[in-house]
Amino acid sequence: QGVINWDKVKVNFAIAKCTQGTGFVDKTYEVNKSQIRKKGIVFGAYHFADGGDVKKEAQHFLKNIGEVYPSDIIVLDWEIEHKDPVKWCNEFLTIVEKETGVKPYWYTNDARGLKYGSKIPYPKWIARYADYTGNLYWEYAPKSQWDIWQYTSRGVIAGVSGDADVS
Repeated sequence: QGVINWDKVKVNFAIAKCTQGTGFVDKTYEVNKSQIRKKGIVFGAYHFADGGDVKKEAQHFLKNIGEVYPSDIIVLDWEIEHKDPVKWCNEFLTIVEKETGVKPYWYTNDARGLKYGSKIPYPKWIARYADYTGNLYWEYAPKSQWDIWQYTSRGVIAGVSGDADVS
């Protein structure tokens, strides 16, 4: 998202990318975390999975997430094909929950959510956007199957340059 002007942002919660795989740390993570907390916005952090060694990815995330509060939203972002996504995600989520004391969310798109979600006993954050005509498909995946619905990746939020994911 580039540099965010947190003085202009008016949201209930904000989730910042922390890590990816076993080597990447988002260079804006610490600043965003600090500013989100300073503004009194519910803070969240996510790890973008590469699907490699699950224990190494979890430890990389935990090493870089910093202090975690009980009210924080912790997320595993799962957007890849994998031979055993249920086993991998459940192991990652379990490690993170044990270490932080916060039950993490599993983020994915609606197709993966429908395919694997019932086998992942963690809160779900599902990305499901309108079709090309602008219609939303509530009937495709009933809201009862997820806890947070991300309905666009083209949201407009004051203080954020460019498109923003909005839930």
